[in-house]
Order: sequence, then C-alpha cells, then structure tokens
Amino acid sequence: MFLNQTPHRWFPIETHSTGLPLLNYLPLPVAAAAARRWARMQDGPNGSRDLCDHLRGGLRGATEREILRMLGGKAEILEPCVPGMDRVDFWFSLLRPRWRPLKLVARAVVRGIYWVTGSVLSPNLTLAIRKPSAS
Repeated sequence: MFLNQTPHRWFPIETHSTGLPLLNYLPLPVAAAAARRWARMQDGPNGSRDLCDHLRGGLRGATEREILRMLGGKAEILEPCVPGMDRVDFWFSLLRPRWRPLKLVARAVVRGIYWVTGSVLSPNLTLAIRKPSAS
C-alpha cells in the first residue's frame, strides 16, 4: 500500500487544511474551535463547519505507528529502493530548492528525530507499507 501526503499528526504546523501552528497539540474540541475561527479554510469539506467533516478533511493527521496499528498484523514501512537513501532523504528529495540552506538544517533535525524515534517528522507522511501475505 502506498500513502502519499497524509498529514503528520505531530508536525508543529497543521499544513493540510488550516495552516495553524500547534493545532495538533490542542485537545480536539479546542482544535476544532480554533480551526473554525482562524483557519485559512474555516469550513470543512463541502462547506460544512461540523467537527467530523473537519476531521475527515485532515484536521487531525496520523503517525506511522497509528497507521500500522490500524492495519494490524505485522505490516512494515518500507525504505526507498534507491541505495543509500532512507525515508528522510526521500522526503528531502521532494522539496523545492528555494531556501536550501534552511532546508539542510531541517534535514539534519529530521534525521536526528528519525534516528531516535524511527518517525520522519515532516508535514506529510509518504509511506510504502507491506503487509505479509496470509499463508
């Protein structure tokens, strides 16, 4: 399975639908109220202001661990097939060259987080997941 650009639950800025900083760290009712009040897209999908529609629209993202837990079993996240490239390098390769020195610093920080947690802390998750076949 391939997931592309699913919002990362713990990224400091909710970039998918609201553009608000620290929204992912607030309790859900407070996050929903903040989204309705200050978000660049105040309405959820189909113009709704309902909390469930905001959630379906990406107000709360996911983490790699949550996705694997939902899949159950022994699913695993695959590393890129390019020799010497890990998931941090893959994320970095997708960035535009503008502000490159700043992005090199961000890459080092993301690499440190990846080394400690096994999670690529980027605005969006891009994952290739393999679930073992049933035998």
